[in-house]
Amino acid sequence: MKGRIRCPHCSKYFTANARNDSTKVTTTCPNCGYKITVTIKKTNQDCKDQSLEPSEECDWEERGEPRKTILTSIQPRTDKPMIAAILLLIIIIIGFTSAVFPEAYLQTPLDVLSVSGTQAQITVIIRDQNGIPLENVSVWVNPNAKSTTNGSGYATLENSSLGKQQIHVTSTIDGSFEAEDIFILPGHMTTNITFSIDSGAIISIDHPSNLLWSSLVVIILSIVSIFGFIASWKRQHFDVALVCTIISIFTIGFYFIGSVLGFIALVLLLKSKEEFNDGKKGKSF
Repeated sequence: MKGRIRCPHCSKYFTANARNDSTKVTTTCPNCGYKITVTIKKTNQDCKDQSLEPSEECDWEERGEPRKTILTSIQPRTDKPMIAAILLLIIIIIGFTSAVFPEAYLQTPLDVLSVSGTQAQITVIIRDQNGIPLENVSVWVNPNAKSTTNGSGYATLENSSLGKQQIHVTSTIDGSFEAEDIFILPGHMTTNITFSIDSGAIISIDHPSNLLWSSLVVIILSIVSIFGFIASWKRQHFDVALVCTIISIFTIGFYFIGSVLGFIALVLLLKSKEEFNDGKKGKSF
């Protein structure tokens, strides 16, 4: 059995071993080296039960084997996960709205790219209403992006500005002129224009489906953000909430609002990690 002994020399408590049938135990204090002989007669509980005055004979306490106990740390609940969830909900709404109106969504980042010097190249194919290629038709988007169609109706415009631009078409045959809005993304794009020589009007423009792809990407990012919203609101699965919040930053949104809100939500989640339950495993530490 084990007992707890108080050293009369340095007043420190320590644990000693003794046989179950022992009446005395001799040991040395590990703190000061004082040699002690303790008479084992009664426990402290026996002294209390028999209304005896505590004495040195009752300083021996039988104690169980040492055990390690892991206690969870109770953290105060804050509003940070809920605020992060609300921000993610706003990002989701902005994301789906941006997918419906892709031109307005993309205009701001494209303006930033244009300022940084990013430009596009456009190949324009101009035909008349009968499908016959038109030669010597002047096409331009801006002063630095202008050209004239060749015998096959092709004209290449270098250094075109990004975003919503006006494409101008002028026939050198009769001087007819027309301008229409197109949306230009970085890289290379091909636009088919049906142009009427007789009336001098653009009948139709076959615009590439790049905006459809951008809308699809935004929708996917917004759907991923929904899982982050649910995890943050329920304060569960911190890893899911963290990854989805990081992804939400790339939704951008109008005037980069989505990215800013996503970054704020990420900071709030990192500061409230201890408040999340990791599924059935309890707290996340």
